[in-house]
Amino acid sequence: MIDIVDWITEDRNVWKSLGTKSMGGGAWLMQEFLLRNGKKFFSQPKPRRYKMRTPKYCFHNSRMLVKQSHGNLRYAEGYLASPDLPLLMHHAWAVDANDRVVDVTLQNYDDESSRSGPAQYFGIVFPKEIWPKTGGSSMLDSGRGLRIDLWLKIDPGFEVSLSEARKSIFGARASS
Repeated sequence: MIDIVDWITEDRNVWKSLGTKSMGGGAWLMQEFLLRNGKKFFSQPKPRRYKMRTPKYCFHNSRMLVKQSHGNLRYAEGYLASPDLPLLMHHAWAVDANDRVVDVTLQNYDDESSRSGPAQYFGIVFPKEIWPKTGGSSMLDSGRGLRIDLWLKIDPGFEVSLSEARKSIFGARASS
């Protein structure tokens, strides 16, 4: 399986190469932000004390788990790559003090009998202070657009990439 960082980089490059007038004009920004600010996390068998939660609600599940952990876990979001999946999956999980993944939404991705290798996680730990007030929505994409306001709190220098995207999408008038 390809390394997750290489996969995210390739994905970003493909979206970026689609050109300025295509539907992918700024689609590479999330990958760019993650590559600038993210890190790899290490999967582990899910500790028995954590129970599986509602499928397809990874953002909510992970945030609630972190809130209930009394500071023992942190919220992370980014991408998951698994030998069982042919694509990168936008996903959320919790991490412990050793940056090991606690994923209560998906199957236990360290059960070697079910696949050809462990899953790879790459993302960012988002501090509670910047979590949106509403439920369990994503820190990267609200479903109505990218959460650039939150990204700039983490990485004010990301404004340079945003300017590049604006120019590629809107042309010279974006710089004025």
